[in-house]
Formats: sequence, C-alpha cells, structure tokens
Amino acid sequence: MPKKPLPLMSAFQGAKNAQENATLRDRIALLEAEKQLPLIAPTAIAQAAVVEEMTAEIVSELMDLGGISDIALADILPDPDQPRKTFTESIIQERVESLRQFGQQSPIILIAQDDGRFKLFDGEVRWRAASRLNWATLKAVLLPITEVPSADDVFEGQIVTGIHSQRLHDLDLAEGLIYLGTRRYSSLVDKAEDIPKILNTAVRRLDRDKKLSEMSELRVAPPRVQEEWLQTNEFKDPAERDLFALIFRYKLNPTSINSHVFPLLKLFVDIKLAIREEGLESSKARELNKLSPEKLGLADDQAYQLRMALTQKVLSQKLSLSEVKQFAHELIKQQNPTGAKDEKKPSLQLVKILKDTAIDMDSPENLQLLLKALQDKVVEVKDLLS
Repeated sequence: MPKKPLPLMSAFQGAKNAQENATLRDRIALLEAEKQLPLIAPTAIAQAAVVEEMTAEIVSELMDLGGISDIALADILPDPDQPRKTFTESIIQERVESLRQFGQQSPIILIAQDDGRFKLFDGEVRWRAASRLNWATLKAVLLPITEVPSADDVFEGQIVTGIHSQRLHDLDLAEGLIYLGTRRYSSLVDKAEDIPKILNTAVRRLDRDKKLSEMSELRVAPPRVQEEWLQTNEFKDPAERDLFALIFRYKLNPTSINSHVFPLLKLFVDIKLAIREEGLESSKARELNKLSPEKLGLADDQAYQLRMALTQKVLSQKLSLSEVKQFAHELIKQQNPTGAKDEKKPSLQLVKILKDTAIDMDSPENLQLLLKALQDKVVEVKDLLS
C-alpha cells in the first residue's frame, strides 16, 4: 500500500498555498525550494532537520517506485539552472571526510535525461565530494519526469526561500533576479546585461525627485499598494516598471539591490571565485574589488597578484570589514598615491557637506521628512558596514 503523502506545504515561507494532503509532485517542488545547503547557524538547524526529513520521505517513496541504482559519476550532471552556485570549500571538504569515514548513507536524487545521462535534483555536495574521492558510482533513486515541477517555478521557489532564510549569497541573488526578470517580463527578455543600468537610472531619478524614501515602506506593502504605486509613478519605459515590480515581488528594496547586490555582477572573476568557493562576504568582496589595475596604477597581472594575496589574507585571517578597507586603502596608497587621494576625496567631501549644512526648517512636517531621509541613509550606511 503506497504511503500517504505528508501535509508539508504550509511548513515554510516561499511555499505556495497549503494543502491538506500534498502530492509527491508538490512536495518535490517544496523540497527543491528548501534544499539549499544551510549555513551552520542556530537559525538554520531546525529548518535543516526538516529538509532532511522531507528528503528522506521522498527518497523512500522513490525507492518503492524504482529501487536504488548505482550511477556512474561521469553520467551525473549538476543542475546549471539553480540559483545557488556558492558551494564553499569547507562544506565540500566536510562531506569528503564524511563519505570517506562513513560511506554514502542515503541515495542522491536524479532526473533521467534523453541522452542517457542524469541531472542532479538533490545531492550536489555529495556528488562533488565523491568526485574528489575518485569514486566511480553513487547510489541514486530516479525521479519520474512526470513528478518534476516546471523549471521556472522551481527556480522562483529557490530564490524566495533563499531570501527568507538569508542563505542566498548576494551574488547568487543578483544573477537570480536577472534570470527571473528575463523569464517573467517581456520588456526585459533581451536586456539581461542592461538590467543593472536600468535600475540604477531609475533609482537616481527617484532620488532627484525625493521619492527614494518611499522604497522602504513599499518593500513590505501589500501587492495592491505596490501595484498602485507602479501604475502612478512616472517611469521612463516599461522595463523600469517591470524591474521594480520584480524586486517588490520578493519583498526587496530597489535601493539596496542597486547599491549592494547588482554591483557584485561587476566583480573581478577571481573575487567571484572566492565567493563561490570560500564564502567571501559581499561587503568584503566590494572592498577587494577596488584593487583594480586603474586604481593601483599597475598592469592587469600585477593587480591580480596583489588582489589575490589580500583576498587570501582576508579569508585565512578572517579579517573584519574595517581591516579589509584599511589594507585595500594602504595598497592603493603604496602603489598609486594619487589614486588613494582620489578614492578618499568624495567621502570626505560628503562628511564636510553634512557637517556644514545648517538645518533652518521651521515646519514639523519638513523636519519629519528630513528625519526620515536621514534614517534611510543610516540604514544604507549600516548595510555597507555589515
């Protein structure tokens, strides 16, 4: 007698509507949204345990359907479309040691492909670890193609879950938003490379129009309120409006995405690699990215060597953000004193302007507006320091 599916759909943020009896297909979609490898943090432990339980239930049902197979590692392909691409070295090495000591405790889940190979649905860390151990095969259960959710629904679920659980790196979030934008909105279809510029242009215009302070409240406003604002605000073109709709859809602030998330797309390849493999934080990555050939006054290969040396120091010594900023500034100062002065000048000018600006407002309403604007800027500064 087949097992009765468990009612798990209402257990997590990012899941769609709760159902009293979720089907296998529903639970597979939910697992795909939840299965991102959790960080080692107290808030992640309970969720990780439930994800493990969900996986075990699905594996058990798939074993009943088709049994366990030994699949050659060479025939297993990672899922290139999932938003999470950051798998740190420490996580993989931890799984290597686990496999070496205890062997494979549970089968991975695969989807059969038309060419005879298999795409990973669950188990990428085990697959990577087994490859390092030079294993020839992994035990796997096969997911029937009829139970596979649509790719776009799966991807969106992963993004939502990653945002809510704060387990999705900003670089993965940036790439994920661009992917979803080009899939969900016709105005953005052929504009993947232009999306950061489109957002930046719109944000700067809102700033000039004194509307940027509205973003914090709109981010958490009901969809009806967001839609009303999108329809009444004057956008340059539909692409801008659709991009704001996309960002609001996931309860994000367009200002933060513009300042802290999309800029990561322009990171040097070596810094992106440090994010993917070593878990380098976004704020530190942005500081390291300042070590460009132009600012250092060096050739590309020389700048690369200095940047890599400091990156390794940041990772090995677990330097704080303030220490990273100081080291980066000192490197620029040593190699290119003029560049260091140019880098510091804008921030000093801003501080001086703030100190010298007199507040001569009499109206309580205007003072409240000023206070709100300053509070929003404090939030941005704290984000940069975190």
